Amino acid sequence: MGRGFLVATLAACAVALSGCEFSATNSGRVSPSYSAGEFHYVAGNQSMWVVINGNPFRFHDKYVSDQIARRAMRGAHYGPRVNFVAYRPSGPTENYRVVLFYYAPRSFGGSMLCSGQRRPRPDRPPGNHVTVLAAYCRGDQRLTEVRATALAFRPDDPRFTQMIRNVTRSLFPRDAPSRRNDS
Repeated sequence: MGRGFLVATLAACAVALSGCEFSATNSGRVSPSYSAGEFHYVAGNQSMWVVINGNPFRFHDKYVSDQIARRAMRGAHYGPRVNFVAYRPSGPTENYRVVLFYYAPRSFGGSMLCSGQRRPRPDRPPGNHVTVLAAYCRGDQRLTEVRATALAFRPDDPRFTQMIRNVTRSLFPRDAPSRRNDS
């Protein structure tokens, strides 16, 4: 067995294994005031504002990353379809929004995002791990929050898309069985 074969085998194994590392949702919080029914009401407007802070990829266009993130959010949650948009829709649901903050320091939480506190300098770790703090807000109140990490190299990396989809699913959970009116 030659050295070239060994290197090629190891490279193939690394590529195969790298496809398995999607995102890890490190932490999530759901406020007692969160209700899936309220989200369904907001979704009835068919558009939800998404504010995106920072650029997850140093050498790629932020606009492209933002578009891919918003597109990845569509259909990644329970309930009616929602068009996640870059502008504030008008009407009774205009105070609802999702805020994403890439590389948010651990000391900065979803309540701070929703209340509009000044965002600290992003805490970008070395390497290619993308981290995001996401919050679903009603006015300045945090309804849900999620922090996640994924190994991703560019905006069209499937691991980045999967991380955003996982975050979205966690931001808009179904109500706990004790709160559902399924019967």
